[in-house]
Amino acid sequence: MDIETVSHLIEGYLLALRRLSGNRCDFWSLTTPLKDDVENSLKAYFSGIDAETTIIGKTAIGYAELETHLDQHLFSRLEGGEEIHRELFGWDIVEFIQMSYRELEPEIDPLRSRQAMCFDVSSRFYGEHFYLAVPVKETVLIIGLGARA
Repeated sequence: MDIETVSHLIEGYLLALRRLSGNRCDFWSLTTPLKDDVENSLKAYFSGIDAETTIIGKTAIGYAELETHLDQHLFSRLEGGEEIHRELFGWDIVEFIQMSYRELEPEIDPLRSRQAMCFDVSSRFYGEHFYLAVPVKETVLIIGLGARA
């Protein structure tokens, strides 16, 4: 399975989670070419869509930090559900991320090696929100999580 297909699968899954937020949030997934490094790739993506988005913070992340960011930016916005459901949602998202590189580069794990990056960003439409960027070969898998400002 290629990274674009995985991105589309994540997009569909995140759309279902959006419904659980009462449509107060938007969650999306896409891919963009890797340009020098992950941050420059994200900036190039922003400039290409004229998003008026500013990076206000960045952190290399692993599995534990990913769980914290998902809790803060995604699961805290979902309506209802038990704690176990939130854990299952998190596991599903990690599985999708792992699918993005397992078949292409099985010897790497961008979360374990902390090559994945979390970006706190600000935009007029979403206010402060979050992007997860995972480098896979010549591509970056980007997952965005934002509540409408």
